[in-house]
Amino acid sequence: MDNINDVVASNLYKYRKAKNLSLEKTSKLTNVSKNVLSIIEKGEGNPTINTLVNLANGLQIPISSLINKKESTVQFIDNRYINPIYSIDKTVTVFPYFPYDKNKNFEMFSMNFKIDGSLYSKGHEENSREFIIVNKGTLKIKVGKHVSVVKEKQAISFESDSEHSYFNIGEGVLELTATIQY
Repeated sequence: MDNINDVVASNLYKYRKAKNLSLEKTSKLTNVSKNVLSIIEKGEGNPTINTLVNLANGLQIPISSLINKKESTVQFIDNRYINPIYSIDKTVTVFPYFPYDKNKNFEMFSMNFKIDGSLYSKGHEENSREFIIVNKGTLKIKVGKHVSVVKEKQAISFESDSEHSYFNIGEGVLELTATIQY
């Protein structure tokens, strides 16, 4: 885990440079002295919540953008390095490409169904929504009492806080991509 002072130091410096602000101009905008700004940017200071509020308000950014480490803008994932999850009968394999992250409020995974493979879900969190794209094969999906057939290159979305089931009704493997938004 990164030291919060180093994260604040890096973020403050990046925001200040992005807005083309000198220490002096930043000091005037934020009511934080140049000396304190310099110490914070070197990672040597431990800014108080009041200082962080002043910085955020002066720079017109959320406090969280000062204290949270920015994720890389590009994330590459190869399914060879994903630990797959199998159904009990091993007819369904789930590859969690983007596991649930509370900051993003979604998860994304691919699912591979062998012939006649099926999977049942009791439902997810209240107000969740699931988005499915069928990449290969034919999916029969039952959401509550509603049944739909979704073919290759088709998609479906539904409120996923109730029970639902997936069935491979095609003659070959079923491959789909699913995203659950919470």
